[in-house]
Amino acid sequence: MTPTAIARPLVLVFLFSACPALVRTEAVPKETGAVHIVVVDSPGGKLEGGEIKVFKNQQTGQDLATRFHVDRFLGKTATNIPYGRYTLRITQPGFPDAQRLVNVFQADVDVEVCVRTATVHIVDLGPLSTTPEEVEVKSFKSREDDLDLATSFDHNRAAEVPYGIYDMRLGRTFGEELERRVDVFQPEVWVVVDLEFSPISLPEYRAPRWVVTGTINNISDEYEPIYVSLVGIHVGFKIDDRVKVEGTSGSFTLAGFNPRGKFLLVISGQNGILDVREVDIPLDKPIVIDLQRRTDPR
Repeated sequence: MTPTAIARPLVLVFLFSACPALVRTEAVPKETGAVHIVVVDSPGGKLEGGEIKVFKNQQTGQDLATRFHVDRFLGKTATNIPYGRYTLRITQPGFPDAQRLVNVFQADVDVEVCVRTATVHIVDLGPLSTTPEEVEVKSFKSREDDLDLATSFDHNRAAEVPYGIYDMRLGRTFGEELERRVDVFQPEVWVVVDLEFSPISLPEYRAPRWVVTGTINNISDEYEPIYVSLVGIHVGFKIDDRVKVEGTSGSFTLAGFNPRGKFLLVISGQNGILDVREVDIPLDKPIVIDLQRRTDPR
């Protein structure tokens, strides 16, 4: 047997044994994205000259702050950032350091960092309020980039909340949830709510609870059409009805799963507000409104 005939099988064996390892290495690419950061004084007020001090992966601890450079839009950009959750800290001349969480789970991530922050307080005036721990902030999400700061609340207080508009959802362990918008544009923000304890969030049967009824007297033609609105003062609830007018009088019914609490009953006509009064639910009798006795607020 010649030396050439012996060498060929050895070469073939080497190739077949090496190929599978090569395929396994290239079949699992690491996902990365580009991160674009803009620093603002408040939504819309862009700032320049700041520096990214920390951009640390919360899982690996790797800090990628040095990867950022100033892009053509005078923002901060870094490419090939591995997918994950990062802690970002920025220094901006004239302001305290700004810190926030950044989620990198897509090809391009735009981050707006506001250097102005506030402390947000939640006050529960509900009938069963005894300790701040009873209120659970289930979501406190920014409308700018869906950043959720719910875990920042401790004893109904969150510090260093960037200026902006947030959608809040909170409740009790065995109670109804409340949703409302929160505007954060001053150093101290107070959110007053009225959470009601309830073992179930919906009635057992399809029926209203604590129906509000009433009559309105001395209605003038110039007022029609007339609407009545029951608006929660600290409860995120509103229900409306159109007044059924017969002659100079009318009636209304607000039938729904009306919660307990303090409300404003607003009567509005074609020319504006006709009557406003405080209402406590549950009511013990129908409401009677005489428009002839009203004082024109204008």
